[in-house]
Amino acid sequence: MKKLILTSLFLAFLTSCSSPLNKKYSDENLEQDATEIKESGKLEDGDAELLAGWIMKSKLQGTSLEDKTYKEILDEAKKFKNEQEELALKAKKEAEEKKKIMQESVVISIYDKGFEQADYESYNSFNYVIKNNSKKDIKAFKFSFNIYDALGDEIGDGYSVSSTDETVKSGDEYKTTIYFDFNQFIDEDIELKNSKFSDLVIDVRPEKIVYTDGSILE
Repeated sequence: MKKLILTSLFLAFLTSCSSPLNKKYSDENLEQDATEIKESGKLEDGDAELLAGWIMKSKLQGTSLEDKTYKEILDEAKKFKNEQEELALKAKKEAEEKKKIMQESVVISIYDKGFEQADYESYNSFNYVIKNNSKKDIKAFKFSFNIYDALGDEIGDGYSVSSTDETVKSGDEYKTTIYFDFNQFIDEDIELKNSKFSDLVIDVRPEKIVYTDGSILE
Protein backbone atom coordinates (compact mmCIF):
# COMPACT_ATOMS: atom_id res chain seq x y z
CA MET A 1 0.00 0.00 0.00
CA LYS A 2 2.83 2.38 0.95
CA LYS A 3 4.58 1.63 -2.36
CA LEU A 4 1.37 2.31 -4.29
CA ILE A 5 0.93 5.70 -2.57
CA LEU A 6 4.55 6.68 -3.31
CA THR A 7 4.15 5.66 -6.95
CA SER A 8 0.97 7.75 -7.27
CA LEU A 9 2.69 10.76 -5.76
CA PHE A 10 5.65 10.34 -8.12
CA LEU A 11 3.36 10.13 -11.15
CA ALA A 12 1.52 13.26 -9.99
CA PHE A 13 4.85 15.02 -9.61
CA LEU A 14 5.91 14.02 -13.12
CA THR A 15 2.57 15.19 -14.55
CA SER A 16 2.94 18.50 -12.76
CA CYS A 17 6.50 19.05 -14.02
CA SER A 18 5.56 18.12 -17.58
CA SER A 19 2.90 20.82 -17.76
CA PRO A 20 3.91 23.57 -20.20
CA LEU A 21 2.75 26.05 -17.58
CA ASN A 22 5.77 25.09 -15.50
CA LYS A 23 8.18 26.12 -18.23
CA LYS A 24 10.16 29.32 -17.72
CA TYR A 25 8.99 32.27 -19.79
CA SER A 26 11.04 33.00 -22.88
CA ASP A 27 10.60 35.75 -25.46
CA GLU A 28 12.17 33.53 -28.10
CA ASN A 29 9.94 30.54 -27.40
CA LEU A 30 6.77 32.43 -26.56
CA GLU A 31 4.87 31.44 -29.70
CA GLN A 32 5.79 27.77 -29.33
CA ASP A 33 5.07 27.79 -25.59
CA ALA A 34 1.70 29.42 -26.18
CA THR A 35 0.79 26.68 -28.65
CA GLU A 36 1.83 23.96 -26.20
CA ILE A 37 -0.13 25.55 -23.36
CA LYS A 38 -3.21 25.84 -25.55
CA GLU A 39 -2.97 22.26 -26.81
CA SER A 40 -2.39 20.93 -23.30
CA GLY A 41 -5.87 21.96 -22.25
CA LYS A 42 -4.48 23.09 -18.89
CA LEU A 43 -6.08 26.53 -19.11
CA GLU A 44 -9.65 27.70 -19.39
CA ASP A 45 -10.33 30.41 -21.96
CA GLY A 46 -10.58 33.10 -19.28
CA ASP A 47 -7.21 32.20 -17.77
CA ALA A 48 -5.62 32.01 -21.21
CA GLU A 49 -6.80 35.54 -22.02
CA LEU A 50 -5.60 36.74 -18.62
CA LEU A 51 -2.16 35.22 -19.14
CA ALA A 52 -1.83 36.65 -22.65
CA GLY A 53 -3.00 40.07 -21.51
CA TRP A 54 -0.55 40.14 -18.59
CA ILE A 55 2.36 39.18 -20.83
CA MET A 56 1.41 41.91 -23.30
CA LYS A 57 1.03 44.46 -20.51
CA SER A 58 4.44 43.52 -19.09
CA LYS A 59 6.04 43.93 -22.51
CA LEU A 60 4.48 47.36 -23.01
CA GLN A 61 5.62 48.46 -19.55
CA GLY A 62 9.09 47.02 -20.01
CA THR A 63 8.65 44.64 -17.07
CA SER A 64 10.86 41.56 -17.24
CA LEU A 65 9.21 38.16 -16.95
CA GLU A 66 12.43 36.19 -17.20
CA ASP A 67 12.99 33.47 -14.59
CA LYS A 68 9.25 33.18 -14.00
CA THR A 69 7.19 30.21 -15.06
CA TYR A 70 3.98 30.72 -17.00
CA LYS A 71 2.10 29.52 -13.93
CA GLU A 72 3.82 32.12 -11.76
CA ILE A 73 2.97 34.78 -14.33
CA LEU A 74 -0.66 33.64 -14.38
CA ASP A 75 -0.83 33.64 -10.57
CA GLU A 76 0.58 37.19 -10.59
CA ALA A 77 -2.05 38.26 -13.09
CA LYS A 78 -4.84 36.65 -11.07
CA LYS A 79 -3.66 38.35 -7.89
CA PHE A 80 -3.66 41.74 -9.59
CA LYS A 81 -7.10 41.10 -11.11
CA ASN A 82 -8.53 40.09 -7.73
CA GLU A 83 -7.08 43.20 -6.08
CA GLN A 84 -8.56 45.39 -8.81
CA GLU A 85 -11.96 43.74 -8.47
CA GLU A 86 -11.91 44.15 -4.68
CA LEU A 87 -10.91 47.80 -5.05
CA ALA A 88 -13.65 48.42 -7.61
CA LEU A 89 -16.20 46.69 -5.37
CA LYS A 90 -15.13 48.82 -2.40
CA ALA A 91 -15.34 52.01 -4.45
CA LYS A 92 -18.76 51.03 -5.77
CA LYS A 93 -20.01 50.31 -2.25
CA GLU A 94 -18.71 53.64 -0.98
CA ALA A 95 -20.32 55.46 -3.92
CA GLU A 96 -23.66 53.75 -3.24
CA GLU A 97 -23.49 54.69 0.45
CA LYS A 98 -22.71 58.32 -0.42
CA LYS A 99 -25.55 58.36 -2.94
CA LYS A 100 -27.95 56.99 -0.34
CA ILE A 101 -26.89 59.60 2.23
CA MET A 102 -27.23 62.34 -0.41
CA GLN A 103 -30.71 61.17 -1.42
CA GLU A 104 -31.82 61.06 2.21
CA SER A 105 -30.39 64.52 2.93
CA VAL A 106 -31.68 66.51 -0.02
CA VAL A 107 -34.36 66.15 -2.69
CA ILE A 108 -34.08 68.14 -5.93
CA SER A 109 -36.85 68.09 -8.49
CA ILE A 110 -37.36 69.88 -11.80
CA TYR A 111 -41.11 70.33 -12.06
CA ASP A 112 -41.63 72.50 -15.16
CA LYS A 113 -39.92 74.01 -18.18
CA GLY A 114 -40.40 76.99 -20.42
CA PHE A 115 -39.00 79.06 -23.26
CA GLU A 116 -38.25 82.76 -22.90
CA GLN A 117 -36.89 85.57 -25.00
CA ALA A 118 -35.29 88.75 -23.67
CA ASP A 119 -32.98 91.36 -25.20
CA TYR A 120 -32.62 89.45 -28.46
CA GLU A 121 -31.60 86.33 -26.53
CA SER A 122 -33.56 83.10 -26.13
CA TYR A 123 -33.51 80.62 -23.26
CA ASN A 124 -34.80 77.21 -22.30
CA SER A 125 -35.81 77.57 -18.68
CA PHE A 126 -36.47 75.09 -15.89
CA ASN A 127 -38.26 75.44 -12.58
CA TYR A 128 -36.77 73.41 -9.77
CA VAL A 129 -37.25 72.92 -6.05
CA ILE A 130 -34.75 71.72 -3.46
CA LYS A 131 -35.87 70.35 -0.11
CA ASN A 132 -33.42 70.11 2.77
CA ASN A 133 -34.19 66.91 4.69
CA SER A 134 -31.04 67.07 6.79
CA LYS A 135 -30.75 68.52 10.30
CA LYS A 136 -28.28 71.19 9.11
CA ASP A 137 -28.73 74.36 7.07
CA ILE A 138 -27.47 74.35 3.48
CA LYS A 139 -25.50 77.37 2.28
CA ALA A 140 -24.47 76.09 -1.17
CA PHE A 141 -25.33 73.21 -3.47
CA LYS A 142 -24.64 71.83 -6.90
CA PHE A 143 -26.52 69.39 -9.10
CA SER A 144 -26.61 68.24 -12.72
CA PHE A 145 -29.25 66.67 -14.92
CA ASN A 146 -29.84 64.93 -18.23
CA ILE A 147 -33.04 65.03 -20.26
CA TYR A 148 -34.67 62.21 -22.24
CA ASP A 149 -37.62 62.28 -24.63
CA ALA A 150 -40.64 59.98 -24.63
CA LEU A 151 -38.65 57.32 -26.51
CA GLY A 152 -35.90 57.35 -23.93
CA ASP A 153 -33.44 59.09 -26.25
CA GLU A 154 -31.19 61.68 -24.65
CA ILE A 155 -31.92 65.21 -25.88
CA GLY A 156 -29.90 67.15 -23.33
CA ASP A 157 -26.90 66.33 -21.17
CA GLY A 158 -24.35 68.07 -19.02
CA TYR A 159 -26.74 70.59 -17.52
CA SER A 160 -25.16 71.86 -14.30
CA VAL A 161 -26.61 74.13 -11.63
CA SER A 162 -24.76 75.77 -8.73
CA SER A 163 -26.11 78.02 -6.01
CA THR A 164 -24.16 79.92 -3.35
CA ASP A 165 -26.63 82.76 -2.77
CA GLU A 166 -29.46 81.08 -0.89
CA THR A 167 -29.49 79.40 2.51
CA VAL A 168 -31.90 76.48 2.72
CA LYS A 169 -32.71 75.86 6.35
CA SER A 170 -33.26 72.41 7.76
CA GLY A 171 -36.70 71.15 6.72
CA ASP A 172 -37.26 74.05 4.29
CA GLU A 173 -37.68 74.22 0.53
CA TYR A 174 -36.24 76.62 -2.01
CA LYS A 175 -37.72 77.19 -5.49
CA THR A 176 -36.33 79.13 -8.43
CA THR A 177 -35.97 79.18 -12.21
CA ILE A 178 -32.75 78.51 -14.12
CA TYR A 179 -31.98 79.54 -17.69
CA PHE A 180 -29.83 77.99 -20.41
CA ASP A 181 -28.98 79.69 -23.69
CA PHE A 182 -31.06 78.51 -26.63
CA ASN A 183 -29.25 77.81 -29.90
CA GLN A 184 -31.49 77.55 -32.93
CA PHE A 185 -28.83 75.56 -34.77
CA ILE A 186 -28.68 72.77 -32.18
CA ASP A 187 -31.26 70.01 -32.72
CA GLU A 188 -31.43 69.11 -29.03
CA ASP A 189 -32.26 72.70 -28.06
CA ILE A 190 -35.03 72.84 -30.66
CA GLU A 191 -36.48 69.48 -29.60
CA LEU A 192 -36.37 70.53 -25.96
CA LYS A 193 -38.16 73.79 -26.76
CA ASN A 194 -40.93 71.99 -28.66
CA SER A 195 -41.41 69.08 -26.25
CA LYS A 196 -44.14 68.93 -23.65
CA PHE A 197 -42.76 68.76 -20.15
CA SER A 198 -45.00 65.78 -19.39
CA ASP A 199 -43.26 63.83 -22.19
CA LEU A 200 -39.79 64.35 -20.75
CA VAL A 201 -37.82 62.26 -18.29
CA ILE A 202 -35.31 64.29 -16.30
CA ASP A 203 -32.54 62.55 -14.37
CA VAL A 204 -31.36 64.85 -11.56
CA ARG A 205 -28.11 64.08 -9.74
CA PRO A 206 -27.18 66.02 -6.58
CA GLU A 207 -23.40 66.43 -6.62
CA LYS A 208 -22.34 68.60 -3.71
CA ILE A 209 -23.91 70.05 -0.58
CA VAL A 210 -22.12 72.57 1.64
CA TYR A 211 -23.61 73.19 5.07
CA THR A 212 -23.37 76.36 7.12
CA ASP A 213 -21.28 74.53 9.71
CA GLY A 214 -18.59 73.93 7.08
CA SER A 215 -19.28 70.24 6.51
CA ILE A 216 -19.54 68.97 2.94
CA LEU A 217 -21.54 66.16 1.40
CA GLU A 218 -20.52 65.00 -2.09
